[in-house]
Amino acid sequence: MQQRGIAPVLLAVIAGLVVAAVAVVAGTAVLKRGGGETGVPVYSGSKKTPMPSCFVGHLWYMEVEGITIHTYFVEGKTASEILDWYRREMTEKGYENYGVFMGVLPIPPHGSFEWGWMAFRKGNRAVVVGAFSGTTGGQTGCWYAVAEGPLDKLMPPGALGGGQEQLPGSDQVSGVEPISRYPRSIMLWHETSGPWPDRISIIYGSSENQHRVIGSWFKNQLTGAGWSILDESESGEEVVLWLRKGENEVGLYIYPPDEERAYSRIEVVFDCWRVPAGDLKQARSEPVQRYPGAVVIEYLDMVMAGMKNIIITYVSSSGADTVFNWYLSSLPQQGWQILTYPPSERGLSASRGSETLTVNVSPNERQYTEIEVTYWGPA
Repeated sequence: MQQRGIAPVLLAVIAGLVVAAVAVVAGTAVLKRGGGETGVPVYSGSKKTPMPSCFVGHLWYMEVEGITIHTYFVEGKTASEILDWYRREMTEKGYENYGVFMGVLPIPPHGSFEWGWMAFRKGNRAVVVGAFSGTTGGQTGCWYAVAEGPLDKLMPPGALGGGQEQLPGSDQVSGVEPISRYPRSIMLWHETSGPWPDRISIIYGSSENQHRVIGSWFKNQLTGAGWSILDESESGEEVVLWLRKGENEVGLYIYPPDEERAYSRIEVVFDCWRVPAGDLKQARSEPVQRYPGAVVIEYLDMVMAGMKNIIITYVSSSGADTVFNWYLSSLPQQGWQILTYPPSERGLSASRGSETLTVNVSPNERQYTEIEVTYWGPA
């Protein structure tokens, strides 16, 4: 599964720093803590402004005394441009770059935003600059927050994890959770796709650094809830579980912390194979009546050597025997002569003049029945 840019610590430092002190008013966050001007340079064209609330909700909330915070907006700029400018300016002022992160943060329904942070220190003083860029509230540009204070308050030892991506303190996105999450884990990414299967993909982070412990928890929880294990494996690098319950399947991929990530990563892929409410493909021509309630999932037609070939795949929630028996009784009523039908195979062939037809019916472990109809006739 592709990893999305999911933020680590920024505003652990910044907005915990920033936002602990924040009140949300009319869609914006208004700072309540901070002293006078920080003495830190401000990017040309920046205007002091509250931080949009859609960003505030993705920051850690920490009570920090003795720091100064200011937030700004600059039109038409990106987070990387702002942070690169601060890197040059702070280096010229004798500050050491203590940590950096850049990534992409999805914030439904606003979209995705470039964001990142840079941390600087000089003696016992620290400065952290965190920036978001994109479009929200009718404005396009970069919102950024500058926090300054004592090193031990603003940037305690280990806060930046030696360059590792840190686990945020709260969910970075929201969405439907089809199975219980591991206790105290943080949702980092959520995506839905479909329509068949109807898929939900989620990435969580956990401070539990033993990935086998997490895997055992999921295994016990899901099997206790009636899920059957289809496949499982584990190694020092990952735990993989694949389970099924009725029309639903779930895959779990669990990875321990590594050199780049200071937390365990849990990937959940949930598929619902419930028969769709309507056709997924348009059937331009159906040579025989379809089983009542069946829906088209695949359709192909072509002409070869003066003969038309149509192949249609349907799915139905009815049992395979019920579907097959329906075709046995229905086709003669439509003028077809059934030639062969080995009952044990749930397949038949039929003819009607110069036309030929095969019907194959197959049960699926995901609790649906698949019907394949293949037709040959004059073009």
